[in-house]
Amino acid sequence: KIFGEFKPNSVRAPDGFATKIKATVLNRRGATSVTCIGIVSVHGSKSWQRTVGLKRAALACSIAKKFNSSLRTKLTWQTFKLGSTVKRGVAMKFNK
Repeated sequence: KIFGEFKPNSVRAPDGFATKIKATVLNRRGATSVTCIGIVSVHGSKSWQRTVGLKRAALACSIAKKFNSSLRTKLTWQTFKLGSTVKRGVAMKFNK
C-alpha cells in the first residue's frame, strides 16, 4: 500500500495519514512483519534523500505498531520511480 501527500522535504504526517495506516494495518491482521519504505523526490543530495526517506518510513512504522504491537518492522527508502503517482510518501509491504 502506498500513501502520498507529503510536502517537499517534510516528515510531518499529512492529514489522514494515521487513519489510512490504521485501516491498512487492521486489514492485515495476519501479518507479522512490515517493511516501511520512505519515498522521496529525486532532488537534493543522496544523504538528504536518505534522511527524509528513513524518517518518513519510521513515522509510518511507528503508527503501524500502535495498531499491531507485535509487528516486526524494517525501514528503507527509495527515490520516486518514473511513472509512479506518488513522489513523496511511504509504501508499506506486509508479509501477509
